[in-house]
Amino acid sequence: MRIGPLKIGVDGGALYGTAYLREPWGLQSKALYGITDPAYRGALQNTPEQIRNVIRTGHRLGWQMSSHVTGDAGVDVVLDAVEAANADSPIKDRRYTLIHAYFPHEDAVRRAAALGVCVDTQPAWYYKDADAIVTALGEARMKSFIGLADWLRRGVIVSLNTDHMNGLDPDHALNPFNPFLTMATAVTRKTESGQVIGPEERISREDALRMMTINAAYLGFDEKTERLDRSRKAGRSRGALARFPRLSGGRDQKHPCRGDGPGRQSRLRGWRLKMSTSRSSIKPQTLPPPRQT
Repeated sequence: MRIGPLKIGVDGGALYGTAYLREPWGLQSKALYGITDPAYRGALQNTPEQIRNVIRTGHRLGWQMSSHVTGDAGVDVVLDAVEAANADSPIKDRRYTLIHAYFPHEDAVRRAAALGVCVDTQPAWYYKDADAIVTALGEARMKSFIGLADWLRRGVIVSLNTDHMNGLDPDHALNPFNPFLTMATAVTRKTESGQVIGPEERISREDALRMMTINAAYLGFDEKTERLDRSRKAGRSRGALARFPRLSGGRDQKHPCRGDGPGRQSRLRGWRLKMSTSRSSIKPQTLPPPRQT
């Protein structure tokens, strides 16, 4: 067992109408969230000064850190703090991680890339909730909601997951944790109703698989052989790094989603799950060298 990153709560959530946004939520959000103040932009858990002090202190003490932050203005606050910490000493190799970061903007993406900041986000929220949230925020803002292509174009390392597990059904829990549903959503941008909001944010099948596997390892400094080689001690086959899914049909195949909804056998079309103890063939994005610990 080892200690992971120090996590800092910054704002609320998009599902609750409390994400801290650059622009007001607007009175059209009243029906969904009960918002009646036209100037309401969400909420911060701490002041920007407090957030900056925590991040600078954590960095000075050698911690890897991450932030729960959903809104675009919340991301601005975090990046201001990370830049302040970087002014004290370089932070790029610490792999600071934005957890969620649902509304990317070009200027924020550019700042994140320059600072080596990573993103850990959840397409299942788009799949389950974009149909409802678009009625509150409008299509223009929702086009970039969990916009993976925006981060990818600037070389920001993105990892995909399904956040908390509330319910036991992989497809129909509050936040579905079927990895194939997560990847299919990233590739197609289809909501649960079949609506596509922001098709320009679609990513390739290989990028989706990379974000679900090797990029997730990168966030925890586990992408290198010497870190994953512990799997030998766990009783796995000699020479194996870890167990990986082997997917038949080719990861570049067209028509990435089955047309019959998630279901218990949901998979990307042509990808059948086979367990393997061989080395992964998925290559990470161009990654900086790991920090020596």
